[in-house]
Amino acid sequence: MTCSRTHSTRMIRIGLLAAAFMGSVLCAPAATISWWRFEDGEDTNPSVSGMTNPNEVAGQPSMVSSNAVIVTDAPSLFAPYIPQFGIPNTGSVRSYINGAGTDGIFGSAAYSSVLDVNTITVEFWVRTTEFEAGFVARTTNAAQSGETGSIDNGFRIVEPENLRVDYWVSNNSGSNTTQVTLTSGIAINDGQWHYIAFRYNATNGLGELILDGAVVASNDGTNNRRMYWGDEDAEPGVHVGYRLDGNPNNTTGTLDEIRFSDTFLNNNQLLVVPEPSTVAAGLLLVALAAWDARRRLLRRRA
Repeated sequence: MTCSRTHSTRMIRIGLLAAAFMGSVLCAPAATISWWRFEDGEDTNPSVSGMTNPNEVAGQPSMVSSNAVIVTDAPSLFAPYIPQFGIPNTGSVRSYINGAGTDGIFGSAAYSSVLDVNTITVEFWVRTTEFEAGFVARTTNAAQSGETGSIDNGFRIVEPENLRVDYWVSNNSGSNTTQVTLTSGIAINDGQWHYIAFRYNATNGLGELILDGAVVASNDGTNNRRMYWGDEDAEPGVHVGYRLDGNPNNTTGTLDEIRFSDTFLNNNQLLVVPEPSTVAAGLLLVALAAWDARRRLLRRRA
């Protein structure tokens, strides 16, 4: 009887500890400083051609585009719920213009000093069949957010045929600036949804490019080098969907869940793992196991 009770007690403790651990994973805090979600009904100025999408973080600028539209059909959703949060996913953004010279989402959000961070994680989901395009950038010149030409501050995540990120770092005084390029060697223009993240740690100089939850390129840089956002008076904006086209099939360029955090997020904090459904199922199983073990223990004691 003692052994059985001891075993049941251990099962309860294990179950509760596991539940606590999984709950901590699900609720892992992230220092979100901007988040454009592009949800159904979130065009705050629908009478005007284009889109104005509010920021999920109070006081932060909206994403504005004269070319874009929020779409809500099933193929335009990478998942019904947002990983980590379990909140519904009801929309994404794409261009409604398909033609040389004007094609692309071309969305921009105004400058915010809150984004002038030393350490950063940038995340988003994308679905495209484009050969050349820019996905997400923060730089003083929107024309630098595409994959061609140069960039002299901030960062840009570009190139569907060979996913890469270009970013600038400097010492803490803003001098001795250096551009770093991380190239994945992987094409993502297969018309399927992909999760992409760029994260940089100013303390140890580590920069990483993440595709579908895996690090595909990295640079172990110099310690104490921060993100460089331009000279003292620079006001870089956020620019998305440079030449990321739209067409009736919704596969040439769709973006969703563009989130900025002011920390180097851990893997279990990213918007790709774990899936809310998996975590919820795990929590339920753990809770049921703990409840059953406790029920058996109480019966034996009775």
